[in-house]
Amino acid sequence: MLIFENTIKSSATRKTYLYHLNKFMSFFDVKDYDGLAVIPQEKLQIMMEDYVMHLKKIISPNGINLPIAAVKAFLDCNDVELRWKEQDLGLLVLNQS
Repeated sequence: MLIFENTIKSSATRKTYLYHLNKFMSFFDVKDYDGLAVIPQEKLQIMMEDYVMHLKKIISPNGINLPIAAVKAFLDCNDVELRWKEQDLGLLVLNQS
């Protein structure tokens, strides 16, 4: 968690990313950051796909990028690689291939 927090220079961004990361964890009932970091890559891929679909139902397309970027930043700090793809309107979504 320290690596994640230290890679984000702005305190406002750090606070926002932590908020969205905690929302993601709450959605999947993940209890702590260590628990999130050890979820197998295949399962995380499915979780992210499900979360993107969930977000598309509850927020505008312009608002999807931030919550996904927060989770992606955490996963990147923990060397977890998922399939990501940029799509129209600049939205960050998961690559389905």
